[in-house]
Amino acid sequence: MMNRVFLKGRNLLSTSEHYLNHLRTTQKTQERLKRMYPDSS
Repeated sequence: MMNRVFLKGRNLLSTSEHYLNHLRTTQKTQERLKRMYPDSS
C-alpha cells in the first residue's frame, strides 16, 4: 500500500519537473524570437 503512494508521489514529482523544464524551454524560445523579431512584440 505504501509503495503505491510512493510511486504516485514520484510520478507527480517527475511530471512537475518536466513541466518546469517545458516552461523554461518555452521562455527561452520566446526570448530568442523577441531577439530575432524585435518589432513584433
